[in-house]
Amino acid sequence: MSRLTEKLQTRCARCRLRPSLCLCRDFPVFAGLRSELRLIIHRYEGNTTTNTGLLACEILPGSKVLWRGAKPGESEDPWIRSSELLCEGRTPLLLFPEPTAEVVDEKWVEKRRARNPSEQFTLIVPDGSWRQARRVGRREPALGGMIRVTLPPGPPSEYRLRREPQARFVSTFEAIARVLGALEGHQVRAELETIFRKFVGRHLWSRGDLEAHEVPGGIPEAAIHERQVSGFPRRWNGPPA
Repeated sequence: MSRLTEKLQTRCARCRLRPSLCLCRDFPVFAGLRSELRLIIHRYEGNTTTNTGLLACEILPGSKVLWRGAKPGESEDPWIRSSELLCEGRTPLLLFPEPTAEVVDEKWVEKRRARNPSEQFTLIVPDGSWRQARRVGRREPALGGMIRVTLPPGPPSEYRLRREPQARFVSTFEAIARVLGALEGHQVRAELETIFRKFVGRHLWSRGDLEAHEVPGGIPEAAIHERQVSGFPRRWNGPPA
């Protein structure tokens, strides 16, 4: 058993935080969304405690995770089947980083609704690095012919748990929240971004990079007591670069 696998066994199965820091009670509840999420993720990426795509799937109703990567004993990756991605009556949208992708903003949504007011969507999101996302979009036959969409210019990422290769890149969760903000309304995006900030803040606090009062939504008393008992981290490291 790998060290990461052992670590995951001590975490909440949904938010992947330590039990004393669990966020699940704060998850927003959505009903009547026009969009469903399909996350395509490599098995190795799924072993991390800081993955944000899986967090989005735990929150958004109707979500489905599609795993890539060979299991032990398999010689190659199985293809993702169209039946796993597509839902009858829904328009599939592939969030794919390429210059020809359609920008999903309020004007884009208005044009779609003018043609079909009741249109519903399946948002398909490759999770991982930008390089991995490009590779998934080109190698999976089931994704061929889908509408490619991308994000309009927006504020910089608030995901401070990993370094992005370029300042304009955002985490998978943030990308999903921004697309759904256009498709479902600003309130959906706001509620998703609120829980995202809490998730990032609690991770940074657990590393010693933030003090409790700097974490959005604060830190549970149980986690503070747990730290006092364990003495880890021994000192505050200061704000992350």
